[in-house]
Amino acid sequence: MRPTLAGWLAVLSLPLAGIATAAEPVTWFDFHGGWSTYSMSDVNADIGSINAQLAGSGLHMNEVSGGGALGVALGLGLHRGFSLGAAYDRLSGSSEVGDATGSIRYDLPANAFRLFAEYAFNGQRASGAHVGASAGVVSEAGSVSLLGSGFGAINDIQGSGPLFEAFVGGDWLANRYVGLTGSAGLRAAKIEEIKINGTTVYLAPGRKEAVDYSGAFVRAGLKLVFPD
Repeated sequence: MRPTLAGWLAVLSLPLAGIATAAEPVTWFDFHGGWSTYSMSDVNADIGSINAQLAGSGLHMNEVSGGGALGVALGLGLHRGFSLGAAYDRLSGSSEVGDATGSIRYDLPANAFRLFAEYAFNGQRASGAHVGASAGVVSEAGSVSLLGSGFGAINDIQGSGPLFEAFVGGDWLANRYVGLTGSAGLRAAKIEEIKINGTTVYLAPGRKEAVDYSGAFVRAGLKLVFPD
């Protein structure tokens, strides 16, 4: 018997029907906070020089080794447990030393904008583990402040660089729409060139100073899965 056009269409539609059934056309949102370690070798070299000058004074400036973070993420469930989305994180980091005569402060917040891909093993509406990766940009928004009796200067720091992350985590949903989420991972986010008040900073001739937010991180927050 010769197959009819209707028969061929019925056969071809079976895979599409399976995809449509398996798909999870959901949108989810999370608000999270966390902590990151940083690889601030150049900044900490500056701080080491400051401490050398402070030797014998009883003052000491701590190195910048990490900081807190707050952020938001918006994801779109595409197929089974796969999601694509965008996120923003505000990274923080600082160190300060001073007494009644004056102070020096390194304030190193940064804005991290990233796109991510994530796979939730049990889907978006159930508790379970997930894995993911991000790529984006980290943008410096900090300053170096020199303050004292009768003088003061706040020098803005600018610069940007690529950001990459890999992470694992899990979701613990109280129901199909709300729950907790958490993750831990590694970040590569080094700003190879910074400018203070528009001028590139050099550690030595030909060697630009970098600000490096690379390191390990943990995040935890509230996850909302919007109704279908």
